[in-house]
Amino acid sequence: MIVKDQGVDIPANKLATIFELVHHKKTVGTAQEVGSGLGLFLVRKSVVAQGGCIEIDSTPGQGTVIGFTVAQVPQAQTLA
Repeated sequence: MIVKDQGVDIPANKLATIFELVHHKKTVGTAQEVGSGLGLFLVRKSVVAQGGCIEIDSTPGQGTVIGFTVAQVPQAQTLA
């Protein structure tokens, strides 16, 4: 899955640590909303727990793109 926004860019020097818990502090978005900064940390934990991976890229003036994959779980078979 790929998620793209056109909001606040993430500076290149913060991309390497954006998923770490120690990185987080309150941030202000484009609509002046305040976030805790825990969202990407929790998303990464969930994706990794499901056997997936996550990547992020941010371009000044264009926004941020986050892509992730999770392992496909076989469906349970019903007994006849």
